[in-house]
Amino acid sequence: MTTPKYCTRYETLKNISSQMYEINIGAMPVVDENKKVVGMITDRDLALAFGKVNKLLSEYLVQDVMTSTVYTVGPEDSLATALKIMRSHKVSRLPVIDKEQKLIGKVSLNLILRSSYGSDEAYDYELEFAGEENILNTLYYLAKREANYPLEAE
Repeated sequence: MTTPKYCTRYETLKNISSQMYEINIGAMPVVDENKKVVGMITDRDLALAFGKVNKLLSEYLVQDVMTSTVYTVGPEDSLATALKIMRSHKVSRLPVIDKEQKLIGKVSLNLILRSSYGSDEAYDYELEFAGEENILNTLYYLAKREANYPLEAE
């Protein structure tokens, strides 16, 4: 497993939005100096920030808009566990952390969907997750999330 792209809380929104655009990703874990996950920043966080502020993007830091409450999974956790966390907390991406809380990977609903769609095991996959922990149910709960944003319009 390769470590996903990540950022620190002290990088500018201009820098992060450019990086996310260039490598075509929608989220980055935010890590401290020891590579421990301390937050997440998503394209949604950036879009909400852009709509609420009147300053230059270079004047805002990741820590101004990142989500500090981060839900994670470990490498030993099942796909059903990841889907349950995504559904219950209305998030579509989870950092994968080791026992020391350090970033080692990332799992997303998009990745789960792409890896299951069209495969020979797709029918078995759907049966395995026929209960609450399935992709469709998780997507439904994500669609119901509300905007909670820390910056105030200035």
